[in-house]
Amino acid sequence: MRPTHEQPTDEQPTDALEPPLLIDLDDVPGVTTHAPAAAAPAKTRTPHQALFEIGVVYRKGSRCFLAVSDRMLITIKGDEVQEIRPTSRYDVVRSISVQELCAMWGITLEHLDATVVRYLAPSQEAIKTRPRGSRRQRALDELRWRSQRLVRLLAG
Repeated sequence: MRPTHEQPTDEQPTDALEPPLLIDLDDVPGVTTHAPAAAAPAKTRTPHQALFEIGVVYRKGSRCFLAVSDRMLITIKGDEVQEIRPTSRYDVVRSISVQELCAMWGITLEHLDATVVRYLAPSQEAIKTRPRGSRRQRALDELRWRSQRLVRLLAG
């Protein structure tokens, strides 16, 4: 360590206001003046990491799968439907037609439609509309709110 200004000697008064002793920190062992590099965030593996396009065919090895949600694929063997929620990447097959997929699975187009309708068709609760009230009531509520707001602004 080397001071950047002189130490007081016996001839110099010590009660005078002196600037603090400055030390070059580069000379101090174990002390760095450089900002530490930002640590890269740790990669955490979350389950169901792969996202799929609904209605698109994906391939893993020789097997084909149909995406019925953004995280679920199905394949059909005979009359049995297998649902798969993969975490790894599957290859997209955009060149395959629905007829080819049905032939590959050994099913008819009607069977595919009947199977997929469970995953893609909305339930009756989702189709029901929500009662919204009358226009007259909404207009009265809006007028009441505006008049209240104007009174608060003018009084405030």
